Amino acid sequence: MTPNERGHRQTDDSPLRNLGQISKEIGNPGQHPLDLGRLGYACFPLHANKLPFKNSHDFYDASTNEGDLRELWAKWPGELVGVATGTRSQIAVIDIDKRHYEAWEWFWANIERLPRTRTHVTRSGGLHLIYSHYDGLRCSTSRIAKGVDIKADGGRIIWWPAAGWLVLHNVPIAPWPEWLVPEPPQPRSTYRPPELKGDITYALKRAKGLVHTVETAPEGERNRLLYWAGCVLSEMIADGDIDDPAAREVYDALVQAALNLGLDRREITTTLRSAARRRAA
Repeated sequence: MTPNERGHRQTDDSPLRNLGQISKEIGNPGQHPLDLGRLGYACFPLHANKLPFKNSHDFYDASTNEGDLRELWAKWPGELVGVATGTRSQIAVIDIDKRHYEAWEWFWANIERLPRTRTHVTRSGGLHLIYSHYDGLRCSTSRIAKGVDIKADGGRIIWWPAAGWLVLHNVPIAPWPEWLVPEPPQPRSTYRPPELKGDITYALKRAKGLVHTVETAPEGERNRLLYWAGCVLSEMIADGDIDDPAAREVYDALVQAALNLGLDRREITTTLRSAARRRAA
């Protein structure tokens, strides 16, 4: 049963009574937050500018319980009724923003594919297309098209009919369009080291030789020999003679050998990076 199919119930709570009176005067019974709560919509109060009240918790305060709703509106007599979307109210909303031409272009291009459902006109002249929530659906901003947002788990909307705005289509809420269900994320590929060419024993001996050369470099030749060792290591990686984990061990050993000789760490890193860039070029 949609909210418009329920009769308005008077209440003695003045903030709620004011909202109820608006609904009654414009001929939209069932837009009162207590009635919405009975229909399963988790409601909470908002300022007229759509912002949450200070010290409130925005849509985390939303409830369907009558006692909770009376307490919320007594504490924060909001002019607008917010509704938490997603699992909490079992609705997901396509929000069409009037300010973006691309949003209307998308809407009219896909209107035949969008199941007819309950639709609200927003205060800014946009549309809220309200569908049944699709399990696992999350909010998104302009992912479909600029100005087309999805309000689902972790989101909220303003229930504009409670503030006097038009219910454009007062029809039962339709299931979420299957073609708008996001593709599941692809699993990350497992890293596989490159296949090495032949026996790596020689490559490891060669790598140890690079480290030994740096360790025993005479003064005045240390930077040059470190650069040379870096170039050779880069060639071994590019040729597939050594895998990445082993190359990292050799690199770290070269850094440590140069540090033991008294070279500055920044100077060492710069030299080895320069060697790697030369090989890549």
